[in-house]
Amino acid sequence: MSEKLCQSCGKPMGETNKLYGSEKNGEKSRDFCAVCYKNGEFTTEISLERMIEVSVPYLIKEKPGM
Repeated sequence: MSEKLCQSCGKPMGETNKLYGSEKNGEKSRDFCAVCYKNGEFTTEISLERMIEVSVPYLIKEKPGM
């Protein structure tokens, strides 16, 4: 099974739904982590360029050789 990654920041979300964000109805988001997405809304307004700056170093650390 391939690892599920947040579609916003790229963070691995693991096998449990503990790290998944939430929808307005309380259900877990299938696409976004809890840091990026809560209660059906993104937690911050961030540009694509800034998201890349923040996410790439984390992804390189977690997935060397990507």
